[in-house]
Amino acid sequence: MRLVTEKEDGKKYAMKVIERKKLPGVVGKKMVNEVEILKDLHHPNIIQFREIIDSPKEKYVYLIM
Repeated sequence: MRLVTEKEDGKKYAMKVIERKKLPGVVGKKMVNEVEILKDLHHPNIIQFREIIDSPKEKYVYLIM
């Protein structure tokens, strides 16, 4: 986990970095789908995902929470 700051408003977020090779095909796609669902949930006891940075050309997938 890394601490990141949004340039526009200065808000701080946690960023998880996952190596793409650790996410084989189907497992990686299922993880991305699950995170997309979690982005729409708003509950005080569930971490809220802000953004997924997932580019096939990148070595990593970045989860902003």
